[in-house]
Amino acid sequence: MLRLVGLGWGERHRALGDESDFVDHVARMLVHHDLDHRFYEYPGFFLYLLAPGQWLTGAPYNAFPAYLAGRLLVVGFGVASVGLVYLLGLRLRDRSTGLVAALLLAVSPVDVETAHMVRTDVPLETFLLLGLLALLLVGPRLRADAWAGLALGAATAIKWSGALLVPSILARRLLVPGPRLRGLLLAGGLSVVTFAALSPYTFLHPRSATQGALVQLRYHYEGRVDAPGVSENLLGYLGVLYRDLGPFLLGACLAGLVVARRDWRRLAPMALFPVVVVAVFSTAELRYDRFLVPISGVLALLAALGIVGRARGRTFATTALALLCAAWPLWGSVQVARAFRRPSTADRALDWVDSRARPGARLVTTVRFLGLDTGRYEVLRPRRLDEWTLRAALDNDFVIARRDELPAAVAGLRRVGTLLPAHPVEGPALLMLEPELPPEVAFDEIRLDPAWLRTSGASSHGLELCDGDVETVFRSPPGEGDAWIELDLAEPVALTRIELALAAGVIHPPKVRLLVAAEDGHWRTLAAANSRVAPARQLAINGPRSQRWLPLHPVPARRYRLVLSRRVGADWAIAEVKVARPGLPLTAAR
Repeated sequence: MLRLVGLGWGERHRALGDESDFVDHVARMLVHHDLDHRFYEYPGFFLYLLAPGQWLTGAPYNAFPAYLAGRLLVVGFGVASVGLVYLLGLRLRDRSTGLVAALLLAVSPVDVETAHMVRTDVPLETFLLLGLLALLLVGPRLRADAWAGLALGAATAIKWSGALLVPSILARRLLVPGPRLRGLLLAGGLSVVTFAALSPYTFLHPRSATQGALVQLRYHYEGRVDAPGVSENLLGYLGVLYRDLGPFLLGACLAGLVVARRDWRRLAPMALFPVVVVAVFSTAELRYDRFLVPISGVLALLAALGIVGRARGRTFATTALALLCAAWPLWGSVQVARAFRRPSTADRALDWVDSRARPGARLVTTVRFLGLDTGRYEVLRPRRLDEWTLRAALDNDFVIARRDELPAAVAGLRRVGTLLPAHPVEGPALLMLEPELPPEVAFDEIRLDPAWLRTSGASSHGLELCDGDVETVFRSPPGEGDAWIELDLAEPVALTRIELALAAGVIHPPKVRLLVAAEDGHWRTLAAANSRVAPARQLAINGPRSQRWLPLHPVPARRYRLVLSRRVGADWAIAEVKVARPGLPLTAAR
């Protein structure tokens, strides 16, 4: 129930990160009717597991039912892991150990949170637990080595980090009597064969698979200047374990290690696994809580051994200690499940916009895949607010930004709303902002006099607008060299915005530089932000989009020039030119 509650979160938005990557690539497999998963940053087995459920939904490309089907699959693996931990406890000691271990894994907050997403970590844990279950049987016969190899191959075919089970397999085979070399060779050979069978295109397309694996590797080891060190990551992961498990459960894990000394040959390889996982991921430049999911089952098992060992077989004491240790993570998991049921900050942002923004309003958001209705609003999506994108933000009606944006980046914007999450899974804190000066106050529009316009490398003809006005439209013919439009104004003005409307069918807008003539007559380029949006006024040519240029530091001048560096051979027009109102500071007037 903890894993199912709130499984429909995010329905109003395009999913982020791995979820959309997996669902999109499964959709491509279904469209092409093949097994080429095309997402070579990961092996293919997880995508093959997703494909039947996504096919059964019959959902169109990137539709939410596909995400829901994938999440249900992950939930199934999460529940299976609880059953496998019970079997591990039963094999290691007795039924009480298995039940306590299953209880502790069932309420693990990091497992519950990750099971609400289409990610590989929960299925990876399931196959790793199968491998650990096989290790308990390793001995004089080779059958258990074969099962361990099959589980290792399947886990690695889910995610590359499944290979972190190898040290535990080596340790177990070396600690017990039997055909050590043959057992290791059998396990290794079967793991490779299983991996190839479950992710065949990793071998059929070796170059793409190698490049994808390197992309994944660089993602973790990119050489970031501000990357945390090994000790910082290690302390961070220990902090996550304390936050999720609590002091009682962590104390039970330590007690389980003491109990493990009595049967160290069987338990040492199992206890080695979480050490290897935490040590390896501590060397990375990124730290994510979900990286701890594969070790949750082992930690639950160690805690169960400690609880049952301290209770000395007394049922009441075992139950009391188990409930005491489970209370902390259970409360955390309940909070996670409740948070997934509540509207996220992104949901609340959409409600806020729909209740306040008029149709046709121009919006800027740094929140990826927010789900704004682009049929109702003009939406600009910069990655962050900085010196360049702030100019575009100040030229729009509303801005939706993360609260962790730099304070300097929101200068000139007034906060009109703050959306705070009650739990981290609800998303980041968001700020709803609007420019301090609306366009009708800050801008004057220059009505263009045809006598002011001169062109080079472009032909012109009159074009009637929908409101009856006439504007000059320019056609830049295909060819080499530059075309330009020059504005020779009647008096010096500080240009704050100029907009070009592109004709229908123009896929790639022209690359434009904005120049200003200095007093000595020499031209220099103005640093300017630009954005591509739907035009505010529909031209008769029905241009689907426009380009705006917003000088970062407007300077008064009479002559401006727009230079097209790339010739597109299509219609484009100056739609509007605006300047600051007299008496307003340039920075305040945008």
